[in-house]
Amino acid sequence: MKVSYTDFFIVITDSYPKDIELWQAAKAMYAADLMVKDGGVVILVSPCVEGVSKAHPQILERGYTTEDETMCDLNAGLINRSVASHCLRMGRLIKEKAKGIMVKNGIPKEDQKKLGFIPAETPQHALEIAFELTCKDSKVAVLKHGGEALPVVG
Repeated sequence: MKVSYTDFFIVITDSYPKDIELWQAAKAMYAADLMVKDGGVVILVSPCVEGVSKAHPQILERGYTTEDETMCDLNAGLINRSVASHCLRMGRLIKEKAKGIMVKNGIPKEDQKKLGFIPAETPQHALEIAFELTCKDSKVAVLKHGGEALPVVG
């Protein structure tokens, strides 16, 4: 039986080697976006030792929002195009397409929630949450080195 890259309700991804902060680790989320089904869950495993983004504090200030809210902020001059691009992709993924779970890292739990993620203590804990959000029979994909991966859909 052929499995498509988009057959997964749960995608677990690590962001190595793009993992110093969420700004970089988001690349793993972008790759996982190509694999997760609508209504699914993406689990991000990344150390993010420098937090969300030292260069773009607006991300944590505003959190990830819907496309409409992000475009309003861009048009009002509250964020620049780089931040808007990042927030559009992340917001669409974890606010509109799937749920996002973040495994304990350098981002405080309250900040993870503010961004729109569900915090988890361990990868196993994250997987248990993901099965509760989908179903016990959900197909799971593991995307290693998601920060450098490009799943080919087809």
